[in-house]
Amino acid sequence: MKSAHRFDYARFGEALVERGLLDRNVLTHVLHQCNATRSLFTELLVRENLVSDWELSRVACELYHLPFLTVEQYPPSATALDGYDIGYLRHYALVPLDRFGGLVTVAMPGLVTSEVLEGLRPGQNGRVLAVVGSVMSNRRWLEERFAPAAPVGVKTAAGAKGGATPQKTIAMSLPQSGA
Repeated sequence: MKSAHRFDYARFGEALVERGLLDRNVLTHVLHQCNATRSLFTELLVRENLVSDWELSRVACELYHLPFLTVEQYPPSATALDGYDIGYLRHYALVPLDRFGGLVTVAMPGLVTSEVLEGLRPGQNGRVLAVVGSVMSNRRWLEERFAPAAPVGVKTAAGAKGGATPQKTIAMSLPQSGA
């Protein structure tokens, strides 16, 4: 993805701390958890009630000057998901909204890293246009349409082995931020 922005969880987390939405010690712990478990940073923050879904999306929009667009406001086109690994989309809670030639518009769950978006780039010359979506609405939309993937090595009803990495739910006991 060739973008003027370099999406990064640490930088985004610092913006949350600077705005008083997250304690610095909590940020350090959550970033460590995400790195150790490959969990989605924004989803962990929202599910553990550390930052509201709305505040998280608002900060991403302000920090990176991106539009806010949910799957309820702009339902994905019939061809938007063509060719994408549903396991990858589910893991990162990404929802491709539309395609225009080599350009794909994707609703992020608040924010994902540039490397994650790079995994969606269509072909050598394709581009990804990221918009900020809601963590919960992206997750809900994906779960309503696609059953959870079978863990690696587990046979599905059709007898084929599942290829997606199962997503873990991580329970954390963290102090709430002062905001």
